[in-house]
Amino acid sequence: MAKRIKQKNNVKIRVQNTGANIAAYIYVLLMLGGFPLFYRNNYINIMESKWGFFSITTISAVVVAVISTVVLMVGHYQDVKKDSFKAWIRTFSVTDWCVITLMVSVFISWAATPYKEEAWSGSSGKMAGVFFYLVLFLAYFLVSRYLKYDQWILILYIVVNLFVFGLAILNHFMIDPLGMYENLVENNYWMFITTMGNINVLAGYFCVFVPVTMVLFCFCETIQSQVIYGVFMTVSFMGLISANGDAGILGIGCAFLFLFWFCLVSFEKLKRFFLMAGLFFASAWVIGALDDAYVDTVKEPLATLPGVIGKNMACHMLAIVFLVLGFLFYFMKKKEVSEERLPMIRKIVYALIAVAAVAVFGGVIYLSTTGTDIDLGQWETYLRFSDSWGSSRGFTWKRTLTIYAQDYTVFQKIFGYGPDLLGIPLHERFHDEIFARMGAYLVDAHNETLQTLGTLGIMGVIGYMGAQITALVRYAKCYKEDPFLLAVATGLVAYIVQGMMGSPQTFGTPIMFVALAMGESIVRRKKEEAA
Repeated sequence: MAKRIKQKNNVKIRVQNTGANIAAYIYVLLMLGGFPLFYRNNYINIMESKWGFFSITTISAVVVAVISTVVLMVGHYQDVKKDSFKAWIRTFSVTDWCVITLMVSVFISWAATPYKEEAWSGSSGKMAGVFFYLVLFLAYFLVSRYLKYDQWILILYIVVNLFVFGLAILNHFMIDPLGMYENLVENNYWMFITTMGNINVLAGYFCVFVPVTMVLFCFCETIQSQVIYGVFMTVSFMGLISANGDAGILGIGCAFLFLFWFCLVSFEKLKRFFLMAGLFFASAWVIGALDDAYVDTVKEPLATLPGVIGKNMACHMLAIVFLVLGFLFYFMKKKEVSEERLPMIRKIVYALIAVAAVAVFGGVIYLSTTGTDIDLGQWETYLRFSDSWGSSRGFTWKRTLTIYAQDYTVFQKIFGYGPDLLGIPLHERFHDEIFARMGAYLVDAHNETLQTLGTLGIMGVIGYMGAQITALVRYAKCYKEDPFLLAVATGLVAYIVQGMMGSPQTFGTPIMFVALAMGESIVRRKKEEAA
């Protein structure tokens, strides 16, 4: 009994840490509301600007939280018992331990590399060095321990992103109200959009936010809320298509499949899901039509997946089919048709999806090995894995795996070559090949898992990917306690999938970690309330 009382005292001390609570709350408001909009010198140093905002804001909030915690502990010295540390450790989740594992791997990798300065700053890569991971670590534990989440955070988040995604639509048609393109040569216009910068790294940010609007639309309680969230969601879909990138489309596509599982439980949820899918394809249809109508003024015509979804007649038909299905399930709900068969239908549907996924994977293997003489036309870079696959990602992935398997020592296989230093071993082995194909210095693997494997080793992969996957599973299991947990879980699905095409960076990764920590904070507080 005594130990239980001591644990309650410890919880009470943390909850009453008002200074840290305020610091975490303001920090989240700044990250979700200020970070997406902040820039200096337009696109010239957008990466440095985002990194500066993230690092300074995080460190400032952590300093305030630490000072508040120290003052509080001094004032409640008699309440802090000898076994409080053990009780505190027992509150750590699997996700917490994965984040700690990641940080341990980062510091061990840094200690072993001879390129300590470059590894600290990430100057030879995308600024994802030791300092970057340290700030991610601080942000995660600040928010997960001290944030008191409320609806105002969500309102600010979606309102700010209405502007971000709206600007992406305008920028696609070379409408530049902020003058962001003034300092860029015309050949570089296609690479940048809205206040988030490069289209390749933008996918990570899009994949964290767009699922939030999707979950809000599907799980809100009133018609008025559904209409409002439907507007936000539609604008985000149009911005996603306007960004003209494949990774974001792939991530959101998998978010749809993930969310379908939670909607295939009632006709009301199915109605909203099919309306949501219909709005997605209708949004793409609108952007595709405008893209054709103003082909001489767009900064870069829709291509690859955005082009297919926005301009293909089959995708236009999908918009109509899904909207019709939405109205059909509306009437089924009104007629009070039995829903008892839906769980069985859900199992059948996902079994078919699994079979289809295996078939596609097997088809890619066949076309990449035995069926190399089959002409695939425009689908060559999608269905046949080669050096050209995915805008030369196949080339990069093969070389990354080669140096990991053949050149790394046992220690480097476990802890990597060094934070954000993958370009060094790649060029030591394949310098001439890289420049012959890309004509530039290659700094990353264009795949988050392989980038982490090459820089932080298998321990880094366990920490980085483990944090995302364990959080995803936990939040999906307890989403009924707070629908925002499902929004975070769906965003993590999208982020992990788009991460197959990108690397950790200062644009989307910070927001992903903040969202991850917000989910952890909600789960922790629900447990405390239940106790």
